Amino acid sequence: MPLLERLTCRFRMKGPKLLTLLLFIKEEGPVGRYRASQALGVSEGVMRGLLKRMAEDGIVQVMRAGVMLTPKGQRVIDELLSEVGILDVKEVDLRPLSPGKLNVVAHIKRCGDKVTNGMRERDTAVRHGAEGAIIMVVKRNRLEVPSVYDDLKNVYPDLANRLFSLFKLNDRDVLVATFDNDRWLLIEATIAVAIELKETSS
Repeated sequence: MPLLERLTCRFRMKGPKLLTLLLFIKEEGPVGRYRASQALGVSEGVMRGLLKRMAEDGIVQVMRAGVMLTPKGQRVIDELLSEVGILDVKEVDLRPLSPGKLNVVAHIKRCGDKVTNGMRERDTAVRHGAEGAIIMVVKRNRLEVPSVYDDLKNVYPDLANRLFSLFKLNDRDVLVATFDNDRWLLIEATIAVAIELKETSS
């Protein structure tokens, strides 16, 4: 059984939110359950039980100031990101391609053949709270926005060049860009798209 599936059963939380929580603790720790529950949009009661089970499993360490990720927790994050094909996640200014809001971009490994017109992936991101999403697929050293642009460089050359410099892109890789005003919500939405693409390719 894949690690993500095992952990979602153990912690009774869906994969995108669970991985987002681990990344939140890694970046913001030590954090208390109130901050974590606010960032993830779950109740304090749910978060209390979840963090307790994570501490029992050695994924987080409980301190007076809150919880922090342990070395085992970092290994869990690394394995989960690899399992769902996420190579990198960054905040990127995507103007003028996207609205002038916060953008989070996930680089997903070699699943571009699973993207048709990008609508399914966009809908997944919206279901997970993003205002919208833009899907880009690497094809023969071009960034294609399905059903919109065959080559982003022909329309926004500076942006295309910036994306190629920020991410180590290979043929069939996918960039999932989500936008809204809440960073952790956007990270969860991009992870949800990555998981869906991975499940489609399995």
